[in-house]
Amino acid sequence: MPAGEVTAVGTAWAPGRGIRRVEVRYDDGPWRDATLATGVNPFIWRMWRHTEVLRPGSHSITVRATDGNGEVQPEERVDPINPGPDGATGWYEVQFSVVLTPSRRCRAAGPGGHAVWCPRLSSISA
Repeated sequence: MPAGEVTAVGTAWAPGRGIRRVEVRYDDGPWRDATLATGVNPFIWRMWRHTEVLRPGSHSITVRATDGNGEVQPEERVDPINPGPDGATGWYEVQFSVVLTPSRRCRAAGPGGHAVWCPRLSSISA
């Protein structure tokens, strides 16, 4: 079956340090650099995106960030010290399905509003 382009987008935040890099991997494959939006200052969320060609079926995407000091987000999630935004530790992973359809409209979003999955030539359900 033919493959389709899938674009993953999201945000990363390291208050006071900024975001230097965001990496994604699909189905436990190699890490790939996401494209980062312009960093306005180190206190603002940094948007990112990555497009990959995937075959129809079940997939996973894992995301990790590197802050402005070069510290890579640790794989293991620990409880937050302060109340506030979650996710400073632990890689973010989402399971989703790619289904080819004749429509080119984006019809699905990632859980919790953290990422929007907008396909080209395919549709995705998370």
